[in-house]
Amino acid sequence: MSKGTTHIPVVAVFVIKAGKILAVLRKNTGWQDGSYAPPGGHVEYGESYKQAALRELKEEVGLDCTKEQLEHGMTFQEFTPADKDQRTCVVFKPIDWSGEPYNAEPEVHESIAWLELNNLPDNLTPQFKKTLEALKNNVTYTEYGLN
Repeated sequence: MSKGTTHIPVVAVFVIKAGKILAVLRKNTGWQDGSYAPPGGHVEYGESYKQAALRELKEEVGLDCTKEQLEHGMTFQEFTPADKDQRTCVVFKPIDWSGEPYNAEPEVHESIAWLELNNLPDNLTPQFKKTLEALKNNVTYTEYGLN
């Protein structure tokens, strides 16, 4: 890693049910506000990717899940040369969960929604769009932002 580069571990949780995917509509974050994204976020110090996914799922949409109920969906590495950042995101898909989703973080989410996988809105974050496409094509690893 070159001097000044920041590596950020991230998780995303793709909750899929009956042809729909659960998404949060971002606001007041300074990044992609007004766009839909899956529940997720940064992995905190000392957390595993699965622990972070479980925490984010609960914090953002109020769902409970166990480590055993999380399936690995894919992993992607993203490079943003302008910021000298790179992120490694592990995407999980719960096979089961408990609770009904609700907007548990109204200060940073305008709302939550079940989006039709076959009729997605245009205002998805770029990573969400690319990852959905990769998963549809059974891709389990990809890189964004490299030449």
